Amino acid sequence: MASPVLSSQDTCSVCGAPLSATLRHCPTCKADAGAPNVRRCRTDENLRALAARFDDAQARASAIGCSKEFSDLEAMVKGKSGVVVSMPAGVARNLSEDPNFLYTNREQLVGANARKPAGPDNDRHRCAVGASLFGSYADRIVYGALSLTEEGLPTYGDVHCRLRSVTIDKRTSFLETNSYRFVREHSIILEDKLPSGYTSCWEYRHLLVLAKMADCLSTGQTESDWQAILI
Repeated sequence: MASPVLSSQDTCSVCGAPLSATLRHCPTCKADAGAPNVRRCRTDENLRALAARFDDAQARASAIGCSKEFSDLEAMVKGKSGVVVSMPAGVARNLSEDPNFLYTNREQLVGANARKPAGPDNDRHRCAVGASLFGSYADRIVYGALSLTEEGLPTYGDVHCRLRSVTIDKRTSFLETNSYRFVREHSIILEDKLPSGYTSCWEYRHLLVLAKMADCLSTGQTESDWQAILI
């Protein structure tokens, strides 16, 4: 695996100034350092832990006679998977009818007084989870789901939009589960360091999928089975 261009504790590659892990642009020369969520996934520590989890998953799949399914799923994720964002029909209609309309996440809509916050407990939980995972750039994260087809998560809306990889591959990162479940399962509290090996950037998404799904494999599975597990 290639080492990251910038680690989360690096300096700007252009001017040499210290670069915060939560900033995309160098505050001194304004050079683009890349999306903070992606840089964090590309640290040596996370890549080593992710590779180790993948190797362990491959060994477990082999032990239960699913080496072929493991390899087939890996190839399918590499060659066919994409990110799908689901939304209500009204939002999709605005996107299709108005070329100036931009898809905006919930946090920015609430901040612009264009949408009401959720109920008190839900709103508090949303803010806490986002801050725990992404810090000060949580309001710039747009959530989607990795899918082998054109279908996404129906709980977010009836219209599923698969994004072209060329438009997102430099700014997309993946959690092994949804953000709420991730924080709960890893018992993450404010002062905790996030666990390594459970996130990936675009080019290593297959490692994360196989690390997660190895124990769900069985002989004879096909794409539809794996899509059902993913979504």
